[in-house]
Amino acid sequence: MARYYFNIRHGNTVLDDPDGTELPSLDHALVEAEDGLRELVSSALLARTLAPDAMEIVSEDGSLLSQVTLRDTLGDLTRRS
Repeated sequence: MARYYFNIRHGNTVLDDPDGTELPSLDHALVEAEDGLRELVSSALLARTLAPDAMEIVSEDGSLLSQVTLRDTLGDLTRRS
C-alpha cells in the first residue's frame, strides 16, 4: 500500500495534509479525495464560509498525482440526481 496525502487548496494557498492515508491505489485515493472534498464543501456551506477550490493528491515524495476540483465534485452531485 502507498501513502497518499490530501492537500486542500484555497486559491493560491495550500493546506498540507501532514499525516496522509495508506490506500491500495490511486483510484482509491481519488474516491477518498472526492468524498473528503464533498464533506468540506458541506461543512463550508453550513458555516457560511468559502469552500476549498480543490483537493490535491500527493505522493510520499511530494509529487502531485491528481487533483479533484470543486467543479468535479459538484458535477458528481448533479449526475447522481
